[in-house]
Amino acid sequence: MTEMDLKLIKMDTSHYYLKQPGIGQKVVYSARILYDKFKRVDSMLTSSLIHEHWDKKIIIAHSLILKNSKVENIVFDYNGRNPDRFYHRAQLLLRDEGFINFTAYTTKTPGHLHLYIHKGHTELGEGKRLAKTLSRSFLKAVR
Repeated sequence: MTEMDLKLIKMDTSHYYLKQPGIGQKVVYSARILYDKFKRVDSMLTSSLIHEHWDKKIIIAHSLILKNSKVENIVFDYNGRNPDRFYHRAQLLLRDEGFINFTAYTTKTPGHLHLYIHKGHTELGEGKRLAKTLSRSFLKAVR
């Protein structure tokens, strides 16, 4: 991922999440027990922090939800055997659905791909509905 690709991904840079060592804080969500290993840092997410993340000095995460509960991107995280095949099929499906702006980011983990679909200012609820619809379409396309 380059600086130019990063500019396409709109994110809230007013804060970020830093991975903490250990098991994390226990969180109960939908009758499940999860462990949150990330701590919110109320400081600007700068390009130097992003470079430290790329150099594997720290592990950070960012928020895709902007002010006023808006989203600019719909994000899919693929963990499988054929990320190239998934991206090719997803690309065809997205173009058929009218989405022409999207960015794929391959991580260093084999078989791991992040697909950012650039949607523009979208209400959070509408973004969730769109993500569920696209997710079902991706499942049908990959099978």
